[in-house]
Amino acid sequence: MTRISILLPTYNGAQFLEEQINSITAQSFADWELLICDDGSNDGTMSIATGLAARDDRIIILPSEGNMGQRRRLQQLAHVARADLIAVSDQDDIWASDKLEKLVNGLGEADLCFGSSWLIDGNGVEFGRELSASLPPPYRARDRLTWIFRPLVSAHGMLVRRRLFGGSAFTRALAFDWLISLEAAFGGGIVYIPTAQTRHRLHDTNQSNGWFANEPRAPRFISRTAVQTLSRNVERERLFVTGILEHLTFAESLDVQTRQRVKAAHQACLDAWYANWAGGYSATRTLPDRIEQHLKPLAGSDGDWQYFKLRFDQLCMPLLTPSRLSIRRRRQALEWPR
Repeated sequence: MTRISILLPTYNGAQFLEEQINSITAQSFADWELLICDDGSNDGTMSIATGLAARDDRIIILPSEGNMGQRRRLQQLAHVARADLIAVSDQDDIWASDKLEKLVNGLGEADLCFGSSWLIDGNGVEFGRELSASLPPPYRARDRLTWIFRPLVSAHGMLVRRRLFGGSAFTRALAFDWLISLEAAFGGGIVYIPTAQTRHRLHDTNQSNGWFANEPRAPRFISRTAVQTLSRNVERERLFVTGILEHLTFAESLDVQTRQRVKAAHQACLDAWYANWAGGYSATRTLPDRIEQHLKPLAGSDGDWQYFKLRFDQLCMPLLTPSRLSIRRRRQALEWPR
């Protein structure tokens, strides 16, 4: 049986597609199938894919019509995948020749393994830094709760067990790779292999991650723009947190006790932030204590809990109070150490 199914949805990717597929066929780990599904390209993408498939029977092209978007195409590809391990390929990246070998060897009993993503431009010139440099804080092996606020796994860099690559991760507004990595973090665990490298291309037609082309820098401690957008950011993060907790509540890959704890935390957030009843104010005041009761036992380490608590407390207090500004200083010190 094939060990790895590589899913490659395409859309007008003729410029870089051949280089990426060639980097896949050159992998030192050869037990894979490459499943390609096009989303209505009009630039010659399919003629390139068809020509390459004629030279390697591990490349399989699925028939498709219309324009359905990346998520729907990935679902279609996952439905016909034959392997127990899933990898996702962008149409414009370049994989190191030993990427799959290192991910397979590093996975062990974990649910997900991911490598590093080195940024390149449209001409293949390196930016000189890795994608995670723009996503503080850095990866820590035992983190769980931190992942609720910091998605560090990109689909193009991961190898994941097929049972996590289900439909539920594709039905929510949040990024599917974020939700899959959360299930792995709270389930069988995540392994990071920095030497399993993807050269991740940033250019004008990127569907995501294009803003990472800018050099990462610490935000100003407080600014006029930050004051104007603070309330919107708080509301957005509340929606993210409740959406993530709701997803984990129904994640069949997690054990019953974990799901029960997450469900109780989710309900506490709904009561405090969105309930239209007289007890809402009281629920808001007691929310941090209720969250600590339900979620602290799930933390992978003290540092994991402290970072989660720091971020969560920001969602539970009035804007621009002295305590909020103090938390902002502590968060900036953690994410952008001098």
